[in-house]
Amino acid sequence: MTDLEIEVKEVANIVEQTFQLRVTEVVLANDENLREKAQERLSDSLQQVAEDIDRIWKESAKIQDKGKQASKESAVQEFPRSSKDILNVKNSMVGRHDQRKQLEILLSLLRSTKGGIIDMNDEAELENMLQKSLKGKIYLIVLDDMWKSEAWDAVRLCFPSENKGSGILLTTCNTEVARDAGTENLSLQMGFMDHDESWNLFKSVAFANEALPYEFETIGKLIANECHSDLKACLLHFGIFPEDSEIPVKNLMRSWMAEGFLNLENDLEGVAEKCLQELVD
Repeated sequence: MTDLEIEVKEVANIVEQTFQLRVTEVVLANDENLREKAQERLSDSLQQVAEDIDRIWKESAKIQDKGKQASKESAVQEFPRSSKDILNVKNSMVGRHDQRKQLEILLSLLRSTKGGIIDMNDEAELENMLQKSLKGKIYLIVLDDMWKSEAWDAVRLCFPSENKGSGILLTTCNTEVARDAGTENLSLQMGFMDHDESWNLFKSVAFANEALPYEFETIGKLIANECHSDLKACLLHFGIFPEDSEIPVKNLMRSWMAEGFLNLENDLEGVAEKCLQELVD
């Protein structure tokens, strides 16, 4: 089931990006010949999608048949008293991503205040435990990288308001989160780096503590200046992919094409490959 789920996600991702690309090609074709070729590619893509969906459907049917057979075989067995002992399998949560993040936040706060191992209880119980562990204490809570206002709203009431001298430090890349947190004049907004700061960051990452040869400094500054070229949109577009995930090159380039980041008058894939190579360089 896990393998099938991964395959379904991959096919769905490819389908979405392929449709965007092919439809864009059809719409932007500026003569009849190019439009016919674009329509042919769209038709071929639809045919491939139909084959992929049919293959996944058959695989799903096989898994369902196995599940039904397993259910019949297990129906005559005596079930243990505890539902936890029925199957010794790894739990896998599908969906409810935001709720799961809130529980991880609560558990990590509890562990840092109480120590030891804490079971995964329901959200209300965890909130109550956290309030009790902080009551009467002076605390500094650091919530790093709060991703949206709803996440802050879900945990803000867990902190006792009557504790004088206590504080919460919240960091976020989202200005709306900082505003909704009610920080008023207590917020510090970080500005963008200037040219010299950008160069110093690039140098420290590329050469660490090594001395920088003069000839490399000239080349390095040229590279740093490229951060303000036409490639900026292509580079920032990496943000649509999940953090720490592998990014298929074809999917990335097709997404650039569909978003209109590239010069559509030339060979699309050739331009995309050139942009990717420039970023690699």
